[in-house]
Amino acid sequence: MNSSVITRALDWLRQGYASGIPAQDYVPLLEVLHRRLTDAEVAQLVRLIAESEDFPVSGPTIEHAVQQRLLLKPDEADVERVATRLARTVQAAEG
Repeated sequence: MNSSVITRALDWLRQGYASGIPAQDYVPLLEVLHRRLTDAEVAQLVRLIAESEDFPVSGPTIEHAVQQRLLLKPDEADVERVATRLARTVQAAEG
């Protein structure tokens, strides 16, 4: 696994969700992450998020979101909303 990819993704999430990740974004966020990262990279990132004080989300809550993503396809409008929020973060950092 490429740790620099995980580090960049974690930084990206910290910038995009500076106030924390709202519960309604958990499942769509996982979908967005899976568009760019491997399953192993997402699993590593999820572990880091669960351990991080920057994101007050428990391991069981994240595990539930992972199961929901697998069982129910997230609404595309929610996925787009999350992707747009994170894309703005990149644009602001580059701007």
